[in-house]
Amino acid sequence: MSRQFNGTDQVIRVGDVATIDITGTALTLSAWVKPFVVPSSEWITCFAKWESAPGTPVWQYALSIHQTSSRPAGGIGTGTGSTNDFTGDTGNEIVRPMEWQHHALVKDGVAGQSLRVYYNGNETDSTASTGTIPNTAAELQFGGPGLTTAGSDVDAAETLIGLMAECGIWNVALTAAQIQELANGVLPSAVQAANLVGYWPLTGTDSPELDRSGNGNNGTVVGGAPMNTDRPRQGEKRHHTAQFPKPLLRGA
Repeated sequence: MSRQFNGTDQVIRVGDVATIDITGTALTLSAWVKPFVVPSSEWITCFAKWESAPGTPVWQYALSIHQTSSRPAGGIGTGTGSTNDFTGDTGNEIVRPMEWQHHALVKDGVAGQSLRVYYNGNETDSTASTGTIPNTAAELQFGGPGLTTAGSDVDAAETLIGLMAECGIWNVALTAAQIQELANGVLPSAVQAANLVGYWPLTGTDSPELDRSGNGNNGTVVGGAPMNTDRPRQGEKRHHTAQFPKPLLRGA
């Protein structure tokens, strides 16, 4: 099961909570997404912790689909004014509508530092990212880019029309092998669990939307965001490889 978002007023909001207020030089974002449409002029935001007031970094972090290229993308603030690092504009994969796909963004903290985007377990683009992720007062929001401190949407046009499930946030950079595990259907709770700071299955059966990481970062369901019986499956179309669908793997 998954949550369905209508691209207007259906979102899930988590407050500005310490455990997901990731700063420093390392994080991982992950989600299964089935967009009904892909962007032609606006970004699509899967989930984000976005700007909190004018003059602050636009992104603390965001998992997105690029506004013109329809490529998997994402970004972080750099801690320097409103400057951001983002990646995904020159990748070699195009997001396909009406298909389940796994998206991930990784910022590593090693020498040289990079920001990498993954699509169905494969790295599709990267960029240098030497800045430090800033601390903002923005809320985390699923299905759209987030709120300003005045409580208004940053850009309502950038919301998701489609389904989303199995969202996770880690305060470390997962390895390429771990991203592949997630893309193969392993649940976030079974991958580097010690550093999993938030895990929202988005099954549509809970209100508030429960954080299954154990950190209590539950989300407020706004506008309904109803349950949909469609769910991610291992074996979705990937690089035109024919596979028989199998149920999403459950974590140990």
